[in-house]
Amino acid sequence: MLLIDLKPALSEEQLDARILRDFESLHGKTFADSLRRLLPMALVEPVSEIAGVPLQKRVDEINKKNRKDLVKTLKCVALHIKSFRPIDEAIITRGGVKVKEISPKSMESRLCKGLFFVGELIDVDGYTGGFNLQTAFSTGVLGGVSAAALVKGI
Repeated sequence: MLLIDLKPALSEEQLDARILRDFESLHGKTFADSLRRLLPMALVEPVSEIAGVPLQKRVDEINKKNRKDLVKTLKCVALHIKSFRPIDEAIITRGGVKVKEISPKSMESRLCKGLFFVGELIDVDGYTGGFNLQTAFSTGVLGGVSAAALVKGI
């Protein structure tokens, strides 16, 4: 079993207060609307299901128990791992900073000078077998050397 805290920066009390504020500002809206403020879209439906609160329920109808169940779900989602996916589906995390927004000579952002991106922060997909590790190592070294040179004024 894997336990995940979806809101690690907030204590249960802080998260409950945040949810209450969202509910107040979304008077008459659905529970789904409130979750979209807290979570990526892909997590809205599963979190609703795990917390036991229907997505179409109005936030003004959600009672304290529903809210506490939501907080507990967000702070400790339990996932039961059944098996691994087939190796032919294995690739690195998708998404990240677009390659065209990064200088290939230094790994420095073209949009924000002094900011460097390496490894899986970059939107590059690679098959397993060391390709993604090589990308991470190579961009890590280049980005680190480039950032150090910037700091030293070289």
